[in-house]
Amino acid sequence: MARRTSKRRAFAFVAVILGLAAVAVAYEVLVQYTQKGLLADATRRYVEAARDAEYLIAVVGDSHAKGMEAPPGFDYPTQLELRLQLLRPKSKIRVANIADAGFNTSQAVDRLHRVVQRAGRDPDLVIFNAGFNNIWNFQKAWFIPEDIQGRKLEAQLRFLLTQSANYRLGVITVKRMRQLIDRDQTYRGHHTAVLNADDPNELAFLSSWIKRDIESLADNLAARKTRLVVVSYWNDCRWLDEVLPELGRGENVFVADVHGLGFDHMSTADFERSLVAPGSHPNKYGYARIAELLAGFLDDAGLLPAKKPAAQHAATAVR
Repeated sequence: MARRTSKRRAFAFVAVILGLAAVAVAYEVLVQYTQKGLLADATRRYVEAARDAEYLIAVVGDSHAKGMEAPPGFDYPTQLELRLQLLRPKSKIRVANIADAGFNTSQAVDRLHRVVQRAGRDPDLVIFNAGFNNIWNFQKAWFIPEDIQGRKLEAQLRFLLTQSANYRLGVITVKRMRQLIDRDQTYRGHHTAVLNADDPNELAFLSSWIKRDIESLADNLAARKTRLVVVSYWNDCRWLDEVLPELGRGENVFVADVHGLGFDHMSTADFERSLVAPGSHPNKYGYARIAELLAGFLDDAGLLPAKKPAAQHAATAVR
C-alpha cells in the first residue's frame, strides 16, 4: 500500500512538472504569435503609407505614439499627416504609425528595423517616442541575454538579481524584484514599476540604456540618410528627460519638446482634464495639440520637403 502511494506521489510530481513546462512553452508560443501578428499589422500600415508617398515619415514608440485613450484616427501621427498635408499640399507626405503600447526603447528600435526590412523602403524621417516603459519592461534590452528575452518577466528579474551589483541596483529595487517573484506578480504591465528612478544609480542606468538605444538608431539611420526626431512626453519622464539635451546633433538628430503640451503652465485641473485622458495619456485634443506642435517643429527645422511653386499657366502670345 505504501509503495502504491509513493508511486502515485511520484506520478503526480512528474505530472505537475510536465504541466508547468507545458504552460511555459505555451506562454512563449503565445508571445511569439502575438508579436508576429503585431509586426505584420505594423508592416501593413507602413506599406500602405509608403505606396504613394513622396516623403515618408515613420512614427515608432509606445502607447503615446500609438494613440491610447483616444478614438481610432485621433492618434497624433494620423493628425500630424493631415496637418502636414495642409502645410505641403503639393507634396505627398505620408505618416506611418508603427508604434505599439508597452514598448520600451529597445523594442521600438527593433520594430522599426524589422518593418523597414520587410517593406523594403527606408523612411525619409523617423519620429521616435519611447522611454517611459523602460522602468518595468526589459524585452529586447541589450543587458538581457537572448535566451531570456521573450520569456516571462520573472526570468528577467531573476537574471537581474544576479547582476544587481554590476548594474548598481539599490536595496529597494532588489527587494521589490524578490517580492514580485515570490508573489507571482511579474507581468502586470506598467502598473508595476521595477526600477527606482529616485535612486541616482538606477536613474543613470535607465538613462544610459535609453541613450545607447537612440544613438545606435541614429547611427543606423544616418548611414541611410534618414533623419531622426526624438519626442519628449507631455509629462515628466526623468530617465528620458536627462538624455534629451545630449541627443541633438543638428543635421541628423533633432529633439522635439512637447512638455506641458506646449503650454508654460498646466496647473489647473480643469485645463489638464480637457487635454489629458484619465490614464494620463493625452486625449484626442491633447494628441491634436502634439500634432500641431510637431508640424510646426518639422517645418521650422527644415525637415519637410521644400514648398513647390504654384503651377504657372503659359501665357498665350497675341499677334
